[in-house]
Amino acid sequence: MLFVLFKEKRFGWITFFLILVILPMILLFLFFRHIDNFIYFFIIPLAFYYFYCFLLKMTVAEWVEEKSWKIQRISDDIESKHNM
Repeated sequence: MLFVLFKEKRFGWITFFLILVILPMILLFLFFRHIDNFIYFFIIPLAFYYFYCFLLKMTVAEWVEEKSWKIQRISDDIESKHNM
């Protein structure tokens, strides 16, 4: 997932992932690792991860549509240049 986001240059989404998922996991590990059952607190970053994936799923459809329109526009421009 992160590889594709890097490839598509979606750095805002990568930053959002780090803030929403990785940062809470690190903070939980730092502050709650001394509690006997601290593993149960890792449900919180997991819930954030599922929420992130849900938001990403909603947005990817728009990215695909936008990219297909750009490809169509480029092919139309090339076709119109060849017809001149």
